[in-house]
Amino acid sequence: VGSDLVFSTFLGGGGPENGTAITVHEGGDVFIAGGTSSDDFPTTPGAFDESHNGSDDAILARLDASGSTLLYATHFGGSGQDYGLWGLAVDAGGRALFSGYTNSSDLPMSPNAFDSTYGGGEHQQDGWIAKIATEEPAPSATERIGEARSRLESLTTPRNADKLEDVVEKLDKALAKLAQSPPDRQGAAGELEGAVGGI
Repeated sequence: VGSDLVFSTFLGGGGPENGTAITVHEGGDVFIAGGTSSDDFPTTPGAFDESHNGSDDAILARLDASGSTLLYATHFGGSGQDYGLWGLAVDAGGRALFSGYTNSSDLPMSPNAFDSTYGGGEHQQDGWIAKIATEEPAPSATERIGEARSRLESLTTPRNADKLEDVVEKLDKALAKLAQSPPDRQGAAGELEGAVGGI
């Protein structure tokens, strides 16, 4: 019904905040970008930056579809004024792209940044764009194989030792092929097929 309030919530700390961009991700999670000057803006454990940096920080937050759970929230900024104002997009892996402007010469930069030097210019401001992962990455093939190998070793008994040793050997070969440069994915798949057939 059009008169129903689906959800409404505060998002902020003891100082001024603003929300300047919003988008909805697949599954209904809500992403918000904006700014804060609060030392106690709510962030989530393990977020990119859990603490307030300067007079104003950009912020990025993710709420679940019901608006009842803060799934992710981080500061983004340097020692000056940083604003997240100019857009927000989210890819299929939950990585958020947002942008704004700053007068912080120490704004966080990635190692392969297009331009890691603050310019300032006439108005002592630079634009910025950032991409931040808001969820744990899926385990890699190498991690999955390593976990399977450990589990099989823990299940080894005198009666099945020979059989499981052969499977573990094939898993080790698959790991070695994935570790090559470039990875031999086809060869690894063949070893995995043999390992599965031996179980």
